[in-house]
Amino acid sequence: MRTHHGIKSSVYKIILHKNATKFYNNAAIPLKERISRAVDVISQNPHFDMHIKKLKGELSNMYRYKMGGVRIIYEIHEEI
Repeated sequence: MRTHHGIKSSVYKIILHKNATKFYNNAAIPLKERISRAVDVISQNPHFDMHIKKLKGELSNMYRYKMGGVRIIYEIHEEI
């Protein structure tokens, strides 16, 4: 558990799809830094952020994080 401003919060484990790993590895350093910051935000609170939107329709179990022209699409698996 990490604490942020005195509030305990769980940190989610991030598992990248092989295509996401390939995209990240081939990205320029500034984009890699932006992606890393976005993944850090998602790992802290994958449900809510100004860049996060819950998807609808067939993808209703997924979320997207928007950063410029790049979208990070992900799903959350809660472990108890």
